[in-house]
Amino acid sequence: ILWKRINAKGAIAAVFLGFLFGIAMKAYIQFGPAIREALPAVPPHPLWLEPYSNQSAINWAFCVVVCTVVSLASAPPRPEQVTDLLTFNWRKMNIFSGLGDHWYTSVVTWWLLFVLTIIALLVVFSGFVIPPGAPP
Repeated sequence: ILWKRINAKGAIAAVFLGFLFGIAMKAYIQFGPAIREALPAVPPHPLWLEPYSNQSAINWAFCVVVCTVVSLASAPPRPEQVTDLLTFNWRKMNIFSGLGDHWYTSVVTWWLLFVLTIIALLVVFSGFVIPPGAPP
């Protein structure tokens, strides 16, 4: 949708490998002590990896890399598969009209406030502000 070079092979690889990577990361965190008993060379996981939001961000980044690499390594999609009806054409879009007359009615203002709120929530609940296991 956002890049015309992405193809089905990259998307399918990202879905399946992302699913497996997510399960492996969750198992590594959940069963770390038992894994280290069987395999002493496996290092303990960092504490910042415990919050689920951090795991999801890492898994998302992994999926983006997999989708990009597999799409670039395989044949590009046919031209009829990447028409302007199916993908964004950034040159033809008029994204700055009708956004609001004042700052308090502007879509950009409320979008930015939403994004900053989500980032603040991720930082607060990620374990950086309040470490896991800290006394209340």
